[in-house]
Amino acid sequence: MKGVWEMITDQDVTEKFAPNASRFAGNTFEQSPIFLPALWMYTLFCDSNTGANLGFLYLFSRAIYPLFYIANGKFTFWFEFCTQIGYGVNGVFVLGSLFQSLGGDWIGFLRDAPIVAPILGFLFGTLAMVPGLPLGPLYAYIHYKVDHARALKSVQKLDG
Repeated sequence: MKGVWEMITDQDVTEKFAPNASRFAGNTFEQSPIFLPALWMYTLFCDSNTGANLGFLYLFSRAIYPLFYIANGKFTFWFEFCTQIGYGVNGVFVLGSLFQSLGGDWIGFLRDAPIVAPILGFLFGTLAMVPGLPLGPLYAYIHYKVDHARALKSVQKLDG
């Protein structure tokens, strides 16, 4: 009987399998150091109901991340939709915990400003904790241009 690790051989997959499989796990792992403590703090100090709902939203975004690859067959900028959900949830957790710890009433603020509070949390999560977001589209465009030029050069070398 084969072990689970022996069920898929090199002949069963393309060269993209290992990098993509590691990227799925890597994306989840890189947000875990913020997500887990922030979830616990928010649930303990703010509200367990919204903490659970946002935790499920975060897990859902992690679960659909590989599906974006399956649908597109390659990594694209569309993956940002999944990733940004995680940043937003983490931002709400951290901002809510900070708000509460400084003597504020986060749940009252959520009730009074049901649109503004989540937007502030999302902005906090994407801009304060991940300052690269404002430059992300620019970096993606530059990467596309450089990678495209590199691919054209390699095709020209093969042709010429």
